[in-house]
Formats: sequence, structure tokens, C-alpha cells
Amino acid sequence: MRAIYLLRHGEPAFKDNRKYCLGRMDLPLSEKGIFQAKSLQDLICGIPDRHVITSPQIRAADTCRYAGIEDFEIREGFAEIGTGEWDGLAFEEIKKQYPEEYEARGADLLNAAPPGGESFAECYERSAAALAEVLEQYPTGNLVIFTHDGVMKMLNAFLTGADREGRFSRKYDYCTAVGYLMDNGTVYEGPPITPRRAVPEIMSGAEGGELYGPGTVTGVLPDEDECEQLLQEYGTPPHVREHCRAVAAKALEICRKLKCRGIVLNEAAVQAAALLHDLARTKKDHAKEGALWLNARGYAALAAIVGDHMSLPEEEERISEKSVVFLADKYVKGTADVSLYQRYFPEGLSEDQRGFHKRKYDQAVRIAGLFESD
Repeated sequence: MRAIYLLRHGEPAFKDNRKYCLGRMDLPLSEKGIFQAKSLQDLICGIPDRHVITSPQIRAADTCRYAGIEDFEIREGFAEIGTGEWDGLAFEEIKKQYPEEYEARGADLLNAAPPGGESFAECYERSAAALAEVLEQYPTGNLVIFTHDGVMKMLNAFLTGADREGRFSRKYDYCTAVGYLMDNGTVYEGPPITPRRAVPEIMSGAEGGELYGPGTVTGVLPDEDECEQLLQEYGTPPHVREHCRAVAAKALEICRKLKCRGIVLNEAAVQAAALLHDLARTKKDHAKEGALWLNARGYAALAAIVGDHMSLPEEEERISEKSVVFLADKYVKGTADVSLYQRYFPEGLSEDQRGFHKRKYDQAVRIAGLFESD
């Protein structure tokens, strides 16, 4: 499993505080937009093992920078929909200067394009091709893409298989993120994520102190107490919660050893995922069940770790937050430390059972070898 986060840029610095049709025209972020972007820092820091990509527009790239990202790629495929001759015009001006074209586009928003611009159908093909290319280039790890409202609508349709016309009613407020959990070609959409912070005095007043539109306040890594609350909310039995705590302690121990070798991982993500890995232990296919439950609450990156904690895909056999949680779980039975052999070959196994466990044991040994090498 892996997570994809699509994020809209912060508020642009519109002239005269009027709303304009904004496509490829470059505008910097407003003061409010900068504050919004900085409020994404906790969210971004909570996404481990990530590849960050941004649209070439200044408002998207600067949102990425103010969110604390230094290492990112720019991809033309995630640029906002081209609005041609309408770019930078106020909507009342567009209605006056291009009445027929404006009416035609309103009648067929998917296929009609502004003069010299791009239709949403063309935006869909272009942005979907860009995302497919990125997924192929980076077969593992989580993706974080800073882009635009129009592109997010079309990529939502591409990822979920939903009707493209049905996406037009969606509105992604500035600096809103949506996380998607990918599992063997199936994509599960999470809720909108809108981080919130206290609004500085200079930004209150006419808007009643509201900096953001409605959104789900999730996406930042849950701390230890919040993980306990999630376990309680799900109804995870006490003995399973004790096991999760023991696995979390073992996972952090592995992280400390890696740090001594100069390998630094996101320990907060490791701890949270380990504490939640057996959230749904009493259910069938509990790894996937737990992952889907967490994704529905906005924790797509954690869900990707939880969903693969039983068995890592072959391409994930590398040092990462995910493999740390996988391995820590194998070194703990109940709350006791065990060897990998003890974990997979307890007394009383039949020959058929030993054959099944042997395949899992072999993978655990391979993963352990990565952590033990110099």
C-alpha cells in the first residue's frame, strides 16, 4: 500500500482583492496564503518516505517551500488548467467580452475550452498521464503533489474512477489536502484535510477570523495519547493494545540503532503506525481493515504502513518506516521479545503449517539482514 496526497496551493495575491479567472498566470501567494502554506508544515512532516512534486506555477511551488519542503520536483503535467484569453480577467469582464464562449463553456464544462485555453477533458488527460508517469517512476513510497483546484478535481476522477462531470461540484479550499490509499490498483479516498491554526489579528475582521473553509482536522500524525484514543474508539481489546505498545517500543529501538548508522527515519510515524498496526486484530484481514479505517479518518500514510505490516510487497524490501514496523512486529509475540525462528516456528506446527510459515520467515530474515548490515 502507498499514499498519494493532493494539495491545493495557498491563496494567491489577487490585485484589488478581487477574484479572477486564474490559469497559467503566475501570482505569488498573498500574506494570508503564506500563513496557510506554513500551516501545512506539520502535515507534511507527518508523511514519511515521500516524494514531493509541484506544479510549475509560483503559487504552488511557493506553497511547497513555505510548507517546509526543500527537496521537490516540478512537473508541467500538474499545472493548472489553461484558461487562454480569459487568464487574469475578472469573471464579470469575461461575461461582457466573451458572452457566447462563456455560455458555451457553462453548458459543457468538460469539453468546452476558453479561447486559446484548455478543456477539463484535456486537463484530465494531461494530469492523469503525469500522475501515471510519476507512479511508474516511483513504484514505492508516498507521493505529495502540490497542484490546483481544477487538477485535483480531474485527478480525483482518475484515481477513483468517478464520473468527471460529477467532480465539478467539489470545491477544494486553499491549502486543502486529500489523501488517497492505493492497494494493488484499488484506490480509497480519504476525507479533506485542512490544518487549522489561530488566525493572526491582521487576518481577522471581515471574515470573522476564519482562515480556512470547512475541512477535517486530521492528517497530522497522532501522538501516543491520540493513538490510544483511536484504539479505544475502534474497540481494540486490551491485550492487543499491550502488544501494540510492545511493538512500538521495539520499533523505536530499531530506529535508534539505525540512527547510530546515520540512517534517520520518521520516528513519530514509526511509533504511531506501530501503536496502531493491530488496531483491527479481531477482524478478518485485519491489516487491510485497519488501514481502511485509518484512511477514512485522514491518516493515509499511516494506513499504508499498517496495511503492509503482515507481509511486505517485494519492492518494499528496503529500509523504511514501513519495514521497521514490519520487523518490530515479528520480534514481539504478545508482549515478549522472541527470535524470528520462535515467532514463525512455535512448537506443535504441522508440516503444512511449517511450509506456509517458512515463506514468511524467509522474508523476515531478508528484512532483518538489511538492518544488521554495516
